[in-house]
Amino acid sequence: PCVIGQFEFLQTLDLADNKLQGELKGLHFEKLKYLKWFDISGNTITKIQNDTFSNILFTNVFFDFSYNPIVELPSNFVSQLSL
Repeated sequence: PCVIGQFEFLQTLDLADNKLQGELKGLHFEKLKYLKWFDISGNTITKIQNDTFSNILFTNVFFDFSYNPIVELPSNFVSQLSL
């Protein structure tokens, strides 16, 4: 997953149903500041660290975390959401 973070201009990332588990960490996605679509649905992600999406420009970004047993979202991420 660390290689994914090197694609700075990546706009769509679909990791749905890939048997990912555990925590998402910032180092995996640190350079993806132009991301517009991020789907990790259908995995077993339990936590998203505070710095995971710190460099993403949150304007018009679609996130799909559905069907994951997430127990903790980063506070800076939640403050950027418009529900």
